[in-house]
Amino acid sequence: MSIEQNDGNLTIRAIAVTDGKGDVDKASVSTNLAVAMAELGHEVMLLDANLSLANIAVLLSLHPKRNLSHVIQ
Repeated sequence: MSIEQNDGNLTIRAIAVTDGKGDVDKASVSTNLAVAMAELGHEVMLLDANLSLANIAVLLSLHPKRNLSHVIQ
């Protein structure tokens, strides 16, 4: 987590959800956290960096034309 302190106000700039074990549902936790933050009025960017199983698009019923692998090629 990246935290910035400005004039006594605490601002979270980034939250990374990671785990060393492959079967833990990080996509669900990340998606629910992003939705909750957005509902509270925060600007949110959710990046699924899993190049083999991009589960966040599935959870949100999205069908992206491009993914992270297109960007890094």
